[in-house]
Amino acid sequence: MDARTRYTKIIIQEEFLNLLEKKSVEQITVKEICAKADINRATFYKYYDNAFDLLSKLESETLSKLKEELSTGTDLNFIDIYRLVLYKTLENRRLYELLFRKMDDERFEKDLYDLCYGVNFAIIKKYFSKLPENKQQWVYYFIAEGLAGVMKQWIRGGYKESVDEIVDLATKLVESINSKLPGML
Repeated sequence: MDARTRYTKIIIQEEFLNLLEKKSVEQITVKEICAKADINRATFYKYYDNAFDLLSKLESETLSKLKEELSTGTDLNFIDIYRLVLYKTLENRRLYELLFRKMDDERFEKDLYDLCYGVNFAIIKKYFSKLPENKQQWVYYFIAEGLAGVMKQWIRGGYKESVDEIVDLATKLVESINSKLPGML
């Protein structure tokens, strides 16, 4: 992608995010985005079909970048991955806040879970090796939902706690589950 194209897409995305802070995606028009970005509609349509397509592509790009980050780390464990996701959230806080807040169908959240599950599956199998595979999946989603809830509250609370504080809590929770679960089954 050349510099001009990259710049144009950044401007479109930035103005779209500005609008998304004030209203829902359903209320945002292409005309409005173009006026804010100071581009014509033909330029917008070169890259996106409509505001929903723009939002979808933003989500996909965000998840692709995160997947790339996760795949470059070797020997990451479950908690390392959570730490990386939290740091990426903090680095791109505005974008993540909007993606989590503005998605009524929670598609971004589900896609993030699926991405993390794909990356974590080998770790889960090792960490919860005493459980049958179907129960390993249940445990993963139980933990993932809990960690996502912690993450959402952290975001809503304005990132008051450090990433290390959140990761320390997550580590204790996961270790507690892992140590007690086999005896419960």
